[in-house]
Amino acid sequence: KKSFSFSDMSFKTRAILSLLLGALVAIAYLTSSLRSQVASTKSNLYELDPSQVEKRQVLPEYVFTDANAKSYKLSDFHGQVLILSFWASWCSPCLVELPTFSQMKKKLKNQNLQILAVNLEDGDDGKKFAADFWARNKFDFMSFFDPTKELSQNFQVDLLPSNFVIDKSGRLAFSGFGSTDWGSSQIVELIDGLLQEPAQDVASRPAVPTRAVGTSPIKNAPRDDEAAEEDVD
Repeated sequence: KKSFSFSDMSFKTRAILSLLLGALVAIAYLTSSLRSQVASTKSNLYELDPSQVEKRQVLPEYVFTDANAKSYKLSDFHGQVLILSFWASWCSPCLVELPTFSQMKKKLKNQNLQILAVNLEDGDDGKKFAADFWARNKFDFMSFFDPTKELSQNFQVDLLPSNFVIDKSGRLAFSGFGSTDWGSSQIVELIDGLLQEPAQDVASRPAVPTRAVGTSPIKNAPRDDEAAEEDVD
């Protein structure tokens, strides 16, 4: 009985199979690489060193605009820990993550913690989706918008969701991207540690950078589960 081997295939067939195999290997490598990036970013959330407080970056006097066009300055939140979370309605990992902020707030029950969820969509559709999503989930944190992308560009956001934790003194404590469970015990403990720190007056803040609005696309960051793989561009 004659066996069939790879060498018995036509050159065209072998070439096609080789290309398919190469593509599968490349996809596997890319997926693994992206997952490693998320895992690395998330691990940084648990490695905050309180002794490095003075090394934290002092942030400029950024301005945040809510759905009613009311503006807030970063200094308006002095004495509070801020979590600045960039998201969009088309980002499914963002929609998974947002409810976990409420879970964290309920566990901490601390009035000195503010979540600033910043939607990056322009137009009324994004505002309507945000309003409906907030009402449906009964979120107890603030909704902001960044239609010009100026704020997101200053934070160098190119993946969603992207999160930036700011201490009571207006300094960047740490950042990360990817859908994270903010209600987990590890992160609740970490944020609680920041809440225990006293607020300090900052003598001066750097000027807000002037950036031209770019056209580079913002992508979904991968999540740790298979259901989110379709969101990776």
